[in-house]
Amino acid sequence: MCIIKYIPNVLTFFRFVISAMLVFDAIDGQASAYFAPLFILAALTDFLDGFIARKFNVMSVRGAMLDGYADIALYCSVLVCIWFLFPYTAKKYLITFVGLIGLQIFSWGFSYLKFKRITSYHTYNAKFWGLMLFVSIGFLFVFSNDFLLVPMFIIAAISLVEDIAITSVLPCWKSDVKNFVRALRIRKEYVKL
Repeated sequence: MCIIKYIPNVLTFFRFVISAMLVFDAIDGQASAYFAPLFILAALTDFLDGFIARKFNVMSVRGAMLDGYADIALYCSVLVCIWFLFPYTAKKYLITFVGLIGLQIFSWGFSYLKFKRITSYHTYNAKFWGLMLFVSIGFLFVFSNDFLLVPMFIIAAISLVEDIAITSVLPCWKSDVKNFVRALRIRKEYVKL
């Protein structure tokens, strides 16, 4: 059991490494044969770190924060990879990309101003966004078709707006707030105290 508590964080750290490897692979405008397996491996580490942490009850706030940062690293690396590998798609959706990045920065900034740290909610919407990101980017990389990006952008925007809404109602910083309704319950419990 002792070594198991480190496995989720090792997997999360590995996602940082994979994110950098994806960018280095794509920077020349060509994806190598390793690109798709690395991307799949990154998605698997995102699933497995949380699954193992919950299964063996080795969850921690530090681990949740690290997982969130690794997700950010992966999402940013995917954006950079799209820029190098699919410049037409990157230019086509540039305003949307910039809007989502702005919304993410606003969410972090709002959280930092209110709680002196950024969010780590791991909402259901964020998990759906991660799944949709994997599917839409995988489809783009495999078939060079970007039609699934639009639904992914919509889900991303909904997830980010929910994060902002959760931050606005929470009385104190909390990690792993699964949805806005749960945030309202936390607020109600806090007010009773």
